[in-house]
Amino acid sequence: IITDSKMNIVGSAFQYFSLYNDIKIGSLVADVIVNNHNVVIDDKSKVESCRECEKFKVCKMKAFIGVPIRYENRVLGAISLVIPGFKVKSLFDSCESTIKFMENMAELVAVRMINHVEKKGLKRKISEIEKVMDIIEDAVLYTDSYGVILYMNNSFMNTFSGDREWIGQNIVNIYPAFEI
Repeated sequence: IITDSKMNIVGSAFQYFSLYNDIKIGSLVADVIVNNHNVVIDDKSKVESCRECEKFKVCKMKAFIGVPIRYENRVLGAISLVIPGFKVKSLFDSCESTIKFMENMAELVAVRMINHVEKKGLKRKISEIEKVMDIIEDAVLYTDSYGVILYMNNSFMNTFSGDREWIGQNIVNIYPAFEI
């Protein structure tokens, strides 16, 4: 399970069961996130919060390994292995390497999560700028260094009978007079 800091599941690969789709305060995953530490449990029946869970008797999870996803000084979420009974022995025989692997994965996931958030913020800012550009009267066309159209405002489209389908095309193919 990959969980964000708000305890939303953002990725999972449940092959054996689908009981775990809601992360709550007091759960093992929440412990990883809130306390910013690895949690390794070889027998969940020893854990009070697990025994108090309403689904304890039908739960197929027998063991748990969770590591925080950290970026700089923040915890962005957790990567957790929910382990069924028949996998416990084999996984805990190599527990140290499993934890190291999960910590490395957490580092990679952290970078991806930050990049995603930054891209989302940039897209929002670009959208806001484009809205402003669309209300100005001057015709504005933006291309990359090769002449591929990246943006055109409404005035440009009206003046040059442009179409949003031009975005992604080279301006020279549309207006050969623009060739540099």
